Amino acid sequence: MKPFRDPLLDEALEASPVVAAPARGRIRIAALVVAIVFAGLALRATQLAFAGAPEIAERSAPAATQALGRVLDRNGTLLIGAGQGQVLVARRELVWDAPATARALAEVLPGLDAEALAARLTERERGVVYVRRGLTQAQAQAALDLGLAGLSVEAEPRRVYPNGALAGQTLGYTDIDLDPLAGVELGLAQAIAAQAEVRLSLDLRVQHAVEAELAAGAEAAGARSGAMVVLDGRSGEILALASWPFLDPNRQGGATEEERRHHAVGARYELGSSVKPLTFAMALDAGVLQANERFDTSGGVRVEDLLITDSEPAAAPIGLETALARSSNVAAAMAALRVGGPLQTQYLQRLGFDERFEIGLPEAAAHRLAAASRATDVAARGYGYAVLMSPLALASAYTVFVNDGRRVSLSLRPRPEAEAEYTRVFSPEAARIVREAMARALPEGTGWRAASASFGLAGKTGTARRLTAQGTYEENRVVASFAAVFPAAAPRFVMAVVVDEPVRGVEEGAGPTGGGVAAPIAGRAALRIAPFLGLRTAQTAPVGTGEASP
Repeated sequence: MKPFRDPLLDEALEASPVVAAPARGRIRIAALVVAIVFAGLALRATQLAFAGAPEIAERSAPAATQALGRVLDRNGTLLIGAGQGQVLVARRELVWDAPATARALAEVLPGLDAEALAARLTERERGVVYVRRGLTQAQAQAALDLGLAGLSVEAEPRRVYPNGALAGQTLGYTDIDLDPLAGVELGLAQAIAAQAEVRLSLDLRVQHAVEAELAAGAEAAGARSGAMVVLDGRSGEILALASWPFLDPNRQGGATEEERRHHAVGARYELGSSVKPLTFAMALDAGVLQANERFDTSGGVRVEDLLITDSEPAAAPIGLETALARSSNVAAAMAALRVGGPLQTQYLQRLGFDERFEIGLPEAAAHRLAAASRATDVAARGYGYAVLMSPLALASAYTVFVNDGRRVSLSLRPRPEAEAEYTRVFSPEAARIVREAMARALPEGTGWRAASASFGLAGKTGTARRLTAQGTYEENRVVASFAAVFPAAAPRFVMAVVVDEPVRGVEEGAGPTGGGVAAPIAGRAALRIAPFLGLRTAQTAPVGTGEASP
């Protein structure tokens, strides 16, 4: 490359013969220095045009992720963590041709609106334009490989859910700016922000087994949705909360409303016969029913203008155990009517059917008891209608069969039993009588498909018809449920399963009922989670014969 020569300077030098040779040499050296400086500036301008400003290049290197609280399960397994995402940035003043740049990027970034991006790149008030956030490594590299001026890829903090859809609705999610939107991300946002580490009471091993059985059963039954809850009935700790269909918080942007809904805590149902054990416990506690009393259910019971009957009326009077095994609506209605509306409402309130569970989940439904103004309402409550509850509320109510008639407060954080709060609902004797009757009735009754574990379950099925907007019940749209405590002889744990609108049973020959759908899901899940709960897992053969009243 020849040194830069200024023609005017050369002309002046040639016209000055009196200048000494050394002076001319100094002038030529100065001219050379000037030429080098100008050449360097020209080269730097070319670099900036093609590669972008130096600060953009520096910012494209991975940045340190900001401090974000971690969320763990009870055993220390990571549920929510902090990671790094990638964002494509454009510096507006360095982009040569905004429309051409936008069109090129749209070719490698599917879904990018080229016209809208071109408009953003030409807005004078914009300095930096965030083209696309949450890039994959392949997308980031494809954008950089275009070699367009003014573009860079920067690191930004993001939330990471390493277990995918496992406990997705419970964990919740944030938006792209890390603002919490759902689940514990929102409900426990202050604790997560203030602490480096937050532990939940969930056991990821139990959660995985529960979700696997719930999904398999609900899919086999052709159901609309399903939910399952497992509690430590003594401490009130929630060990598993499952809602199907599942939600992956890492990809929640494309989730359906059904996937986003936390059915286990946010949906409310009439659950049918799984409420009957609570009705019998009310009657025993109130002293209007004796443990050895027998019900004549053969002709049904008339309540105002409603005749309540069983699908398979018993020819002879039946006791409590048989009433549970056969799931007698007539016996439950008789017991409820003896208790009466005002006292029944008080029991239901103490059971938690008139409150919101403050456990750190904003989705938890607020339960409201409608007034039982008529005798038919009182009777219907007795066998699981005219009162709405979430699957979590059903499981919470069943803790009375673990704690000698007391309901324990629930927690989504680990805690010792000494810190739990209890509400007296029934006498220890009333709770024991019903629990033992459930345990004896289960293998021969409607829930026999759940009776496969040697440690034993004491539980009850439920099948409730769906109420339409017109106020009538549909024959072919039902909610199937099952709730139980276990081990039956010395219970500690509580399980509740609810499956919405099944169209067939889980097993061949079974119907879309609590016994045909919810019970087998519960039985299989109980066997799978038993080792994690310290229970024996030997399997026994179910001996039941099928459904009576739902």
